[in-house]
Amino acid sequence: MPAVCKRPGRRVRARFVASLALAWMAVAWMAVAVAGCGDDTTGPVKADLAVPPVIDMAVLNDQSITTAGVVMVGAGGGNTFAPSTVTIQVGQGVTWVWIAGFHSVVSDSSPQAWTDSAGQASGQFVVPSFPTAGSYPYHCGVHGMMMTGTVVVQ
Repeated sequence: MPAVCKRPGRRVRARFVASLALAWMAVAWMAVAVAGCGDDTTGPVKADLAVPPVIDMAVLNDQSITTAGVVMVGAGGGNTFAPSTVTIQVGQGVTWVWIAGFHSVVSDSSPQAWTDSAGQASGQFVVPSFPTAGSYPYHCGVHGMMMTGTVVVQ
């Protein structure tokens, strides 16, 4: 007997439509759930894809910085110096400002360009003046060579 092709009945179509609707509702629910992850801030999601090495003075509102170079320590909650390379002129200084985390600033130059900072979670560390041109590498004494930076003095 030849195979007979039958159209699906109403029940089959109704089940298919119901399962399709359920699948779309699940996708929509997941999209809403994922979009709601994160902090409790309201408003549209904003992304800054290009972060220039600029100081956010709102963070430093009560701290006086008199040096030409400024490095944020633990910017973004990470193990970073931002910017990782800061360029200044002979006679100018650098201030490291703690944003987050427990870090220190250790000179890797020989002879040592400054006395290493203590490990700290807030505040500042200042080298008031670099009297000689050159490149002065440094690292975090807590995190080692995974957190490095350089002061370039011209």
